[in-house]
Amino acid sequence: MKKLLLILALFFGANIYAQDGKIAGKIYDGSNGSVLPDAVIKIEGLSKGTASDLDGSFTLENVKSGEYTLKATYVGYNSQTVNVKVKGNEVVAVDLVLQPEGTTTDTVTIEATRIDNNEAALLLKQQ
Repeated sequence: MKKLLLILALFFGANIYAQDGKIAGKIYDGSNGSVLPDAVIKIEGLSKGTASDLDGSFTLENVKSGEYTLKATYVGYNSQTVNVKVKGNEVVAVDLVLQPEGTTTDTVTIEATRIDNNEAALLLKQQ
């Protein structure tokens, strides 16, 4: 009888643990379609997040069933948020496209003056 209870406890314990889902996907550059390595992906409101790898892929494991807001950020790009619904034992596929920030700068003027009162300038004049 004790063996049966132990087997049932292990079986149901494994099923309870296995109710977590996964969120997986890739991060792309909106301007040229290339992947973005090291983009930060976080579940807002939770302390759960990850970074995309060299091929832009990411995986968030052990996510409890429910609805979440996923936020992707990358330096020089506008962040993107998307709502996802995670169900137990399922993988939610999410591909995100981040658009580059439209930064513009003012005109930069560079001015220089030549110094003619040193030895190097005098030697240059002699040539």
